[in-house]
Amino acid sequence: MNEQKLKRIEDYVEEHDNVSMTALCNEFNISMSTLRRAVTVLCERGTINKSYGCVYTTSKRKFMPFHLRASLNTEAKKEACRYAAQLIQENDIIYLDSGSTTCYILDYVSHLKNITVITGNIDIIIKALALDNVTVFVLPGS
Repeated sequence: MNEQKLKRIEDYVEEHDNVSMTALCNEFNISMSTLRRAVTVLCERGTINKSYGCVYTTSKRKFMPFHLRASLNTEAKKEACRYAAQLIQENDIIYLDSGSTTCYILDYVSHLKNITVITGNIDIIIKALALDNVTVFVLPGS
């Protein structure tokens, strides 16, 4: 496959983040075996990865800052945290990572008298300051 076609496939995958192999065959009007050869070349270059019938970009240019990610899909994130909070029991110790979803979980633990949170997420730390029922251990200290 020529370089121009490889570049077009690479650009298409980068633009769409994650594309099925079938969709790429249709988009570029090529056979699956031709596409597999192209994907092998692009994977060896490190510009894309493949997984279970799809390819995805390795580009870091699409990184979205935390404050922007935090404003996306807030209702779904809240619902996930509402459900997760139901699994937390009295005196549990939980770890909350620095993801934008976990910031909502403390909104749903007011029914508990005592939980301990381990986190490095500044938003969770600030939210926990207002809660008497939450003890926070901040990574790497308390």
